[in-house]
Order: sequence, then structure tokens, then C-alpha cells
Amino acid sequence: MDLFNHYRTRLIEKFGVDEVFFNSDFNTWTLKRGMSDQAKSDFIWSQFNKLVNDAPARYGNSLHRNLISIYSEMAQLLRHEKRDYKHIVRLIHLCHMENAENDTYKINAHIHAENCCPECGKYDGIVIPLYKAIKDQMIPFKECTRNNGCVCFYGFRVERDSNDRPVRKN
Repeated sequence: MDLFNHYRTRLIEKFGVDEVFFNSDFNTWTLKRGMSDQAKSDFIWSQFNKLVNDAPARYGNSLHRNLISIYSEMAQLLRHEKRDYKHIVRLIHLCHMENAENDTYKINAHIHAENCCPECGKYDGIVIPLYKAIKDQMIPFKECTRNNGCVCFYGFRVERDSNDRPVRKN
């Protein structure tokens, strides 16, 4: 299956894009831009962006979980095209962090970088407050030397006091 049909199927079956609208939009797109592989890829990209833009109204409380799915597909598309996808991976991590944010307790982000590369390994085990991880968005690391891209990730834990009780936010 070619990339266009692979992502067409994913958009329709996984994300619920209406097949009639997809086909109609695609026909309009190709009239203006032609049927080249690049035009098809750009159309698929536009459909993913449409999903991202519609996500807040469409997904409500499960927004971040669904955005992670959309962004993961977008990253795979860029990877297949041998294009840089670090900015999409950064959005995936941001969604995970937003998902982990808790109104009641302080959350810490733990950096897991042991299985990536020597440069990233320098960050392994560092613990930072979640708000700082969201602000800095360090992962994927710019210094990463892994050929297939940075595989570092954040783990999240509730901060605990000296009596091992969860620490509430003020």
C-alpha cells in the first residue's frame, strides 16, 4: 500500500474523517495542485492539521490523549518522508506533560535517557518540576546523536514530603 492510501485509511478508520468529505476535498486539492506524490503528501498533512485544529471541540476531556495519536501519525509521515520531525515529537511530549498535570498535587518530571545516546545519557535521572518541564520542553534533546532520533522521555511522579505523603499545590 502506498503512503497516501495508508494515511487515507488511518484518517478515515482511526480518526473518523468522513470518507465522502475526504474524497471531495482531495478532488478539489488535486485540481489546484496536481497528483504528484508531494501534492498527495501535502494533502494528507493538511488533513492532520485540520484534525489538530478541530481537536478541542471534538475531543473535550480527552484532548491531549487524542492529540498524541494525531501527532504520532504526523511524526511517522515526516519520518517516512525522511524529514525532520523533532518539532512534532516535542508536541507529543508536551501533550503527555499536560495530561500529567494535576490540579491537586505537585508533579515532578523524571528524564529517562539511558537507552538513547551518550549525549542524552548525561540527562538521565534528572528530576524537574513539571511546570519547568512544560516551560523548557527539553525533549527531544538538540544534542542527540542517535541516528533514528531521540528516544528519551519523561516519567511523572507525585512529589512526596518527608513522611512520604503527596505534596499538595498551594
